[in-house]
Amino acid sequence: MPNELKTGWLSPSGDFYPCGVYEHMDCARKILKDEAASRPDEKLHDCGFAEITISQMGVKEWRVYWKNFLTDEQKNFLKPYFEDDVRPMAYVPKMRWEQESKR
Repeated sequence: MPNELKTGWLSPSGDFYPCGVYEHMDCARKILKDEAASRPDEKLHDCGFAEITISQMGVKEWRVYWKNFLTDEQKNFLKPYFEDDVRPMAYVPKMRWEQESKR
């Protein structure tokens, strides 16, 4: 089992850029190398990045956002974290890899 999942950005090639729960925009600007970028999160999604975050409301729930599809490298990075329904201190929903891969 891998270490605990962290929040951050996952590139199409599977490179992970960690950041705090509320730091995704600043991290996106650093990845883009554009500190003044407007909507840097949308720009990263357009480039194929997946955003990994966790809901802080009520029951903690991991969430992964992407725009069109996940690459095999992204799936390989994420899959070990989402094979179980429940992990300590966080609810982790199963991802539907087969459905997603058809998109």
